[in-house]
Amino acid sequence: MATSTERPEQVHVLEKAYLQAETEWLRTQEMPFVLKELQKNLINCSDCLGNKKEKVGDDILPERKYLDYGSRLISFETPLGNLKGFVSIEGWIVKEAELNLKINKNVLKTKITNLHPWILSQIQNAYNYIQMARSELNNLLQEIMTNHSLSYFQKGLDEISTLITKARQDLILPNKNRFPTKLLMPHLIFQPQLPQDVIIEIGVRNNQLVVTAYVLTAKSKRSPSHQILSPGNVPNTEAIAFAPGGALLPTSGCGTLVGSIVKLPNSPHQVEVIDQMEAHCNAINLDCVLRFTEEAFGLVNDLRDKIIALNSGN
Repeated sequence: MATSTERPEQVHVLEKAYLQAETEWLRTQEMPFVLKELQKNLINCSDCLGNKKEKVGDDILPERKYLDYGSRLISFETPLGNLKGFVSIEGWIVKEAELNLKINKNVLKTKITNLHPWILSQIQNAYNYIQMARSELNNLLQEIMTNHSLSYFQKGLDEISTLITKARQDLILPNKNRFPTKLLMPHLIFQPQLPQDVIIEIGVRNNQLVVTAYVLTAKSKRSPSHQILSPGNVPNTEAIAFAPGGALLPTSGCGTLVGSIVKLPNSPHQVEVIDQMEAHCNAINLDCVLRFTEEAFGLVNDLRDKIIALNSGN
């Protein structure tokens, strides 16, 4: 019969044996399964964001056949109907688009062709982050049967989680390089070229495709008369936005800029936004990315929590 002083030692031995068994099960059974499931989610994300379906060995994921991997034709229209048209997207490239704007009862028509496509940098960035997460995941899969500590895998999972977060942020938050933070006036993208007082942007926000048109007029500190700035006179540089009265506008916000003044650095000109039109359209592939990344987060967090628990027990 064991004495009272021997029982804690026996309990400790049993606990240690239990933790070792749990760790062995995690490394040889659960971790390989979870990481392969995570790999499937990230492959699906790449498929949704990229411009072609990737072939990954002989492992064909059943859900991949339900996704649309070709060009995606998306129609859009504002509630007032003053901005409408369609865009054809392949991956992060707008290969074709037609846009109709109604400005002061006049209709402006312009288009984008595959000769001068529009690049959706947010989707491209999200794709690159997912690819980096897949690379980190592949490293973990190759190291499962090695003698690396569980902390090594925890660190890898932390990095994967960070990269997935960055990918999601690019699809949810407004583009940093958009009007009025940047004044980008592409000459060749829109055919026929836009009038000198119109800016059109295509981007992603809140997991939706967003098409925005701004109508501008220009003011000069040296002259009270209004004039229209030509695209060549608008520098591709940082701009500072001011609300009426001089208050600084949060350029990362998504509200209307109508009535705001954009001050051009090193220039006497100030551009006033006199109209803004914005159309939001759902994109099935972006919805799929949101779903797949949510599932990926669940897999990563559950596995990481188990690793942390086992590490604390050891």
